[in-house]
Amino acid sequence: MLGRALPLLTLTFVIGCGGGGSSGGGASTAAGATAGTTTSPSAAIADVTSVRLPGASVLAGDVPVVFSVADPAGAPATVAVSYSVDGGASWHTATPAATSPGLSNLATGPAPGVEHTFIWATATDIPGLAGAHVRVARVGAPGQTADVAVVDNAPLNTAVRLNRRPYLQLTTQTSTIVCWRTEADTDSVIEWGPTPLLGQVAGNPGARAKSHDVEIVGLQPGTTYHYRVSSGGRPVTARGTFTTAPASNVADFTFLAFGDSGTASPEQLALGRRMATEQADFAIHTGDVIYPYGALANPVGEYNERFFRPYEDFLDRLPMFPVIGNHDLIALLGQPFKDVFHLPDNGSSIAKELYFSFEWGDAKFIALETTGLFLVPVGDHARWLQQEIQSNTKKWLIVYMHIPLYSCGSHGDNVVLQHVLGPQFENGKVDLVIAGHDHNYERTRPIKQFNRDPSYPGLVHVITGGGGAGLRGVNPNSRTAVAVRAHHYMKFRVQGDEIHGEAIDLNGQVIDAFTVQNIP
Repeated sequence: MLGRALPLLTLTFVIGCGGGGSSGGGASTAAGATAGTTTSPSAAIADVTSVRLPGASVLAGDVPVVFSVADPAGAPATVAVSYSVDGGASWHTATPAATSPGLSNLATGPAPGVEHTFIWATATDIPGLAGAHVRVARVGAPGQTADVAVVDNAPLNTAVRLNRRPYLQLTTQTSTIVCWRTEADTDSVIEWGPTPLLGQVAGNPGARAKSHDVEIVGLQPGTTYHYRVSSGGRPVTARGTFTTAPASNVADFTFLAFGDSGTASPEQLALGRRMATEQADFAIHTGDVIYPYGALANPVGEYNERFFRPYEDFLDRLPMFPVIGNHDLIALLGQPFKDVFHLPDNGSSIAKELYFSFEWGDAKFIALETTGLFLVPVGDHARWLQQEIQSNTKKWLIVYMHIPLYSCGSHGDNVVLQHVLGPQFENGKVDLVIAGHDHNYERTRPIKQFNRDPSYPGLVHVITGGGGAGLRGVNPNSRTAVAVRAHHYMKFRVQGDEIHGEAIDLNGQVIDAFTVQNIP
């Protein structure tokens, strides 16, 4: 559902440069700027020479205001601290916290002066959310002003209990979907904006639901935005961030990949913690999200336990694009999977979300359901895949799926998939194939089974099926470059004409690193 974007607050911040006056003087800075420092180092000055505030983007509670006072004669000074929430049009005396030192008879010295700290009780002066800046001035002198990005003392709405923390879906260059679940029926509202000040609202204040999906539109490519869940006009969660897909010509981004994870095993949880420390742009899952029956018995509870809680520390900032696995299909042909995830439209009403494609910068990703559908070489799905490959204009073309074409693991090769998909992949200049299903890690040498062009280098196939389920053995063959029986996830860095891949185990060790060159 899409809510109307509403302006919340628009402010202009001014950094004073010692010019005096109620406006603070000086140049303006954006509402999302970090807390600044203003300094006036003249040796002859008898005034406040600098003011600095904590560098956090959002300040709350008791905030230290650090300032320096100079006087060539070393005479003691008395200063005043004031704040403005209207761009410097009006100023108010800042309330000191109980632990704050006094502001009278302060020690001074030659410039840059002697440093002091005032503790500002922001919750008393700004009980909600506002942009502000702070001025410290010696009595009878102009003083200095430093801006604050955001002061936010709005209390969380603890009456609203989350059943599932926010997670991102279907992020594009200009939109994203924020999803979450609540224990009881509530409204569906997201506060968001390009800075921590937020300022925009999306969703449906009149909704009454437990499952929430709010689309945010009108965004700019490659831009980071701040957001939080709200209910009844009060915040429910702390701020999160998301970043939109980059411009179409950008071939510099990072994504994570893993699969065969959904058991809530200690290994899955450990990998989840490691992935949460990675700096990436999005993640893909190679299937078998929920074992053993795709959350057939308890869709909400099993998805919470075996997917959302293990990854909740990064799902709120990295959009996830999973492909369905054979265990996920057991549950009503994947209905719980379809209910949880928002995936790109493939134009099919019957096989909706079972296969799809999306673009990220100068790369195209194609996800295929290879348990059954793409074993069949004819039909709407086959025509769709042919068109997706033939119409690709991106530098990079990456395909991912659950059942692999080639494997030295316990399931082994799938000869039908090799003959149905192999010619299209090799002749269609697919750059990389990523799969799961076998519970291990494997990378093949470049495979050239169907392409007869002597200049064609072959296609690398990777299996990442060590996401948390029980491991199985490997039996390397002549096609195998690396095969390891290990729990792991993968990190891919797309950079210009190269993809740098790493497989990372439970201990954070890189068990394989490789580079794939773009096929021109």
